[in-house]
Amino acid sequence: SFYRKALAIPNITKYSNSIQLMTDFAEFLKKMEVYQHAEFFYQIILDVSDTNDPKLPERLSNLGWALLDQDKYIEADKIFRKSLSIAQKNQDYINIENSLLSLTHSMLLQEKYAKAKPFLEQVYTISDQILNSHEPRMAYRANKLAIFFEKHKNTELAEKLYRHSLALKEIYDDYDIDITDILNNLMDLIWENGNDDNEQFARRCLEISTEKFGIRHYDTGTAYFNLGRVLSLNSQLEEEAEDLLRKSVKIAEKTVGKRSLVTSERLVLLGNHFSNMGKLESSKDLLQRAARIDESILGENIRTLTTLTQYARVLKKMKLFEEMLKVFQRIVKGAENIYGVRHEYTLLAHVLMNEIHDYN
Repeated sequence: SFYRKALAIPNITKYSNSIQLMTDFAEFLKKMEVYQHAEFFYQIILDVSDTNDPKLPERLSNLGWALLDQDKYIEADKIFRKSLSIAQKNQDYINIENSLLSLTHSMLLQEKYAKAKPFLEQVYTISDQILNSHEPRMAYRANKLAIFFEKHKNTELAEKLYRHSLALKEIYDDYDIDITDILNNLMDLIWENGNDDNEQFARRCLEISTEKFGIRHYDTGTAYFNLGRVLSLNSQLEEEAEDLLRKSVKIAEKTVGKRSLVTSERLVLLGNHFSNMGKLESSKDLLQRAARIDESILGENIRTLTTLTQYARVLKKMKLFEEMLKVFQRIVKGAENIYGVRHEYTLLAHVLMNEIHDYN
């Protein structure tokens, strides 16, 4: 509401800070996953930007990503190519790199591997150069590349780049990136890979976030979530994990809203933690809430099916078979629409639903 009031000022675009205000609002909208509205503001920013503005490639890339988040691949690729062309003309190496990563990412998502190959080869060359460099600004660039390789399943190279980024950030004060961003990215990766130093990184990230942002900030909430996620695997630390996960949910509800996918993700983890602790009623309530959020935002989606399946497991533990049957009917319907009627996931869902029906 504050953003909207500011943007309602007459002739707002005449003010020197108007572009920054609109950029901040568009980033906020992206975080809220309202990509269509973010696209609208990024387009306005471009409309009022000077053609010689050095930030033009960056602003084009922002629009490209808003389009990509809506699966508008053709339009996004066109924007990324324009951004790359301008950056190359200006010899702006940071934006050349960013545009290159964005364009390659889009092509790989579309499975245009032949077209992506020459761009991907350039990305690998840049990665080698960064890993062998200890210049201050390489922290930002290493983190950016690590995100790219993590998205495309090269986790070994992604981890090397994250760790290199972290090491450089600790030596130099690189203003282009926050140390909590690197730590959170590294935390997510090592969580997936099951590395032994998960807790060490998670505690360090929470300490830095709390000191820098305070206890109610969105980034601190992410740090609570990451540490809680790690500790939930240790039965001796389950109470500390519960406290951390509760805090992460509360902060998500306050910062991005009670009906956001971020909140849903945190509700699922806390719900599963309660299930493991035997607090089934609390687990049921949280997972039911998460499923409703996922269904309202994503509709019939793989993530929605996963949340519903976790909800169904708790209902099974509680022997609420009639309610469980209704959940499986939603899972089967979703699986048929996503995978098709003959897919193994759909067939398994049918078998489980029939077993519940017979038992009930």
